Amino acid sequence: EERSIKEAQEILQAAIDELKVFGLPDNSKKDQTKEALLALLNCLLDELKGSQVKQLKAILSSGDSKIEKKRKMREMLQSLGETGAVEVLTNMLFLPETQAVLLK
Repeated sequence: EERSIKEAQEILQAAIDELKVFGLPDNSKKDQTKEALLALLNCLLDELKGSQVKQLKAILSSGDSKIEKKRKMREMLQSLGETGAVEVLTNMLFLPETQAVLLK
């Protein structure tokens, strides 16, 4: 499960690094990227239990440091187990919005 989470973090970091290198996309690309991000977020929220969504919101709105928030999020995601984490990532990667961005 830690490996799955680490892979997910690496994928997200790669996306961030590409944005830093190539800059922000034009407006149409921005809209497409925004749609993909919203679809990813909705996919994640669909996989979480109500209590986990509340926990996620509490973590994000807390006054904790970024490092502490990441630690708490990591713990929460680990509670999904390896199968749950893999299922979430698989569903996210098969979203049409995600594929539209990835397959450019």
